[in-house]
Amino acid sequence: MRKKGVKPVRETGAGKPHAEFDERSQETGMATGAEASGERQEGRIHPGACSHGACVRLYFKCFQGFMNRFKYFRKMVSQRINSIRGTRKVILIFVVWVTFLLLFSFFIYAIGQSYRPETSRISGEEFFRNFIHYDAGWYITIARYGYAYSGFYRGPGLAYLSTAYWPLYPFLTRILSYPMAGNYIAAALAVSWLSMLFALIYLFKLAMIYTNEDSSFRTCLFILLFPTACFFLVPYSESLFLLCAVASFYHARRSSWILAGIWGYLACLARPVGPAIFVAIFLEALRQSGWRISQLRPRMAAVLLAPLGLVTYIAYLQWRFGDFLYFIKAQREGWQAGFHPWGLFLASKYVLMPERFVEFGRYFYLLFFLFLFAFLLAFVFKRYGYPLGFFGVICLAMSLLTSPSNALLQSMNRHVVVIFPAFMILGSWGRNRDFERLYIFAGTLGLAIFTTIYILNFFSG
Repeated sequence: MRKKGVKPVRETGAGKPHAEFDERSQETGMATGAEASGERQEGRIHPGACSHGACVRLYFKCFQGFMNRFKYFRKMVSQRINSIRGTRKVILIFVVWVTFLLLFSFFIYAIGQSYRPETSRISGEEFFRNFIHYDAGWYITIARYGYAYSGFYRGPGLAYLSTAYWPLYPFLTRILSYPMAGNYIAAALAVSWLSMLFALIYLFKLAMIYTNEDSSFRTCLFILLFPTACFFLVPYSESLFLLCAVASFYHARRSSWILAGIWGYLACLARPVGPAIFVAIFLEALRQSGWRISQLRPRMAAVLLAPLGLVTYIAYLQWRFGDFLYFIKAQREGWQAGFHPWGLFLASKYVLMPERFVEFGRYFYLLFFLFLFAFLLAFVFKRYGYPLGFFGVICLAMSLLTSPSNALLQSMNRHVVVIFPAFMILGSWGRNRDFERLYIFAGTLGLAIFTTIYILNFFSG
């Protein structure tokens, strides 16, 4: 029996009184009710139950979190400001580059006209016509008449030769010709110049991911001063492909897979070497997944948009000409291009045992560009990894193994100019002032030489 007015003692555990249980828990360090409640609420301390020290620690943690967020925000703002400042510098150097090449080209054109009394009149229209040589004429003809036009080609029934040129550049040229009153030369130049400008902006942003602002700016400067950078100025597809390739990899690096796939799709419509960027962004997706296919996220499947550019073109060839491999036939029969793995050895033979000095000079500078970029790609693999490394290797290998049999390594000096990771390496080496001065001097000299050769209508790449 219990006495009146006395509350019963609540039993806990094995019949122990609650007061005794609390007393034992304090001795053994077990959590009491208030402490257990605090732990269950994930560290939240009630104002009425926390000590002064706990409140200080809580406020300190809040302040520390605020400072971390502030530092992150300040870093993002600083990067944004640096990017804007760097972009302005890139735009400025591009304008200076275009102005210099136009003035230099006009100077060469004027000298050439002075030796032609029958055509001594100098005009802007005639000047810009000197930008239309070799592949440029093919692109403008395709833009104006399409792939089926045969008046420009080497004989009747050879209209399919134009299929050796990928469709994106002439397609954009045709679109821009409408607001330019049908001026296809101006439209083609606009495509090349705008593509190069945006390619430089993307290249600067991509280089900023790997290095600092100065090295990123030097990357853009060095690619503009490369000896065969004159092909970025004229109606060739190099500038357009460079834009698509750099933009695709930049968005892949930022995990924007849909944009990476779209730009990769356009790259595969711009040049035959377009699938190289698909390999690069696919390897980048693997890298971000820890090199495990099982860890690939569903949104990374957007990289598969890239090879659809090649599929689109061969499907058009099948519909238009009835043969989806027409572009291979055109390369083989029009320029004797195909799989020629022995080109390197024959070119080396002409350098080591030349029969004529002309052969020595031609193959020497082509082999120089080949070995230079092979050397640079070794550093690309080491510093930037497999994605950019394999992109460069595929671009170099396709130019090496598919050169014409009657002109080994032809256009190697032009094809390597789109291997942008090599210029990122050169930009980082530019921290050495002596190397920077040497590159600027040699590059500017080579650029002037190849520009002169092109303007005078000699084959330069």
